[in-house]
Amino acid sequence: MAGNAGESLGRLNTMQSDRQWWTIRGVNTCVYDTGPGANRAAIVMVHGGDPRSLSNALDWSTIWSPADLGARLIAYDKPGQGLSYSPDLVDRAMGANAICEHLEELLDRLGSIPIILMGHSRGALPVAAAALHHPDRIAGLVLVSSNTLAPPSPETPADFYPRAYDAPPPEPTTEFIRREPCMNSYLIEHVDGLVPGRFEAATQNNWWFDRERRIRDYNTIVKPELDCLRSRVLADVEERGFAMPVLQVWGHNDVSAPVALAHTLFAKIAARTRDCTSVVINRSAHYVYREQPRRFAALLRAFVTELVPT
Repeated sequence: MAGNAGESLGRLNTMQSDRQWWTIRGVNTCVYDTGPGANRAAIVMVHGGDPRSLSNALDWSTIWSPADLGARLIAYDKPGQGLSYSPDLVDRAMGANAICEHLEELLDRLGSIPIILMGHSRGALPVAAAALHHPDRIAGLVLVSSNTLAPPSPETPADFYPRAYDAPPPEPTTEFIRREPCMNSYLIEHVDGLVPGRFEAATQNNWWFDRERRIRDYNTIVKPELDCLRSRVLADVEERGFAMPVLQVWGHNDVSAPVALAHTLFAKIAARTRDCTSVVINRSAHYVYREQPRRFAALLRAFVTELVPT
């Protein structure tokens, strides 16, 4: 797994070659799909961030190998992020409720194959909601470093992302694009591999120059809906838990989502969920699957294999 810069770049190039365009709920959606295999499970990966950030599906490139993970891999840019943004995208399409509906329509397209849902950071909230709403369709759930899904905590630094996004330059620069992932990482070598995909997203479809609109939408639509969705999801978790196995993975050195949140969230999950595991990986922060890709992939492969033996 992504043990050096050349291998990491190769995985990024491979993922980009799997790029497709699907129309989902009227949104021209950038999707990466390794393609179906006979009776193979699919891991559907939902990246983090929100319309203010450059997070996109290519963040998953370090673990993009169906052979290593033993499954079909599908990732996509959420509406308003990455290449799934356009100036004519309606504001509500970027809200938390629409993001959940968008994910559910994508899952409908996959039919009856076993699905493992995996969400990182803000991407963990819609996958948790989908798993609660459709327990018969989801074989397993993977939650990665999510301060958005975890109960609100004073340990979460309120000024982290304002500092990460502060004072953007008139044109996208490598220095600015590196700022947030460097702040959010313990081992920063992986950040070089993030820059090409994020720079592409920043320069396409007027993304960079529409940022004031997306900041406004975050404050008026996205954030209020995220807060309401988190309350509903946590209430359901406390009442009935998850019907499928859950794997939670966190970086021990996470600053934006401190590891104490992992313990609090897992305690809520474990109280009502029979089959659940929490793993904290040392020497990694928010991008644990990029900073420690071999260890992360081994955990994910074991989880998938136990759910859907090959």
